[in-house]
This record gives sequence, structure tokens and C-alpha cells, in this order.
Amino acid sequence: MRLARSGPEQGPGARLLPRAEVLREHIARFRALRRELLRAPEDLALQSRLDDATYTLCVMMGRRTPHDALKAAESLVGARPRPGEGAEGRSGPRES
Repeated sequence: MRLARSGPEQGPGARLLPRAEVLREHIARFRALRRELLRAPEDLALQSRLDDATYTLCVMMGRRTPHDALKAAESLVGARPRPGEGAEGRSGPRES
């Protein structure tokens, strides 16, 4: 009875993961859109495309926030944030 009432399994094996190539392409697209939007913050069409890419990344990784989704995606494919860019895309203190 207890198992019937428990929620869905959580953890690494609980869901299907996207192929690494697909994930790398999506990370690159997400980063490119974010850079473009920094250059043209008034571009509503670009903002909409970034919102779509952000939502897709969150769904692909099963995460609720863009930061967590990007961090998980980078970890999964072995990608490293670019110099001076964390998972959120902001400069910050570097870890040694």
C-alpha cells in the first residue's frame, strides 16, 4: 500500500535522457540566443526564442530553473562553462 501512494521515482535513473549530441546542440543554441539578447534586449522576437529554448532545456533535463537545467546539461555532456561564465551566464568568483 505504501508503494502505491508514493510519488514518482526521483533520481538519476528515473527518466530518459537526451542524446549527448542533441544536448550539446541545444546548449550551444541557448548560449547563442542569450548572447544575442544581451546585444539587443529590446528584441521581443529574440526574447521569445530564448524563452522557448529555456523552457525546452528545463524539460529536457527535468529541472525547474534555467540555472539548474543548464548546470545539469553541462554536467551530463562534460561541457564546461566558458571562461567568466557560470551556468547562469554571469561572471562571478572562480572556483579552484
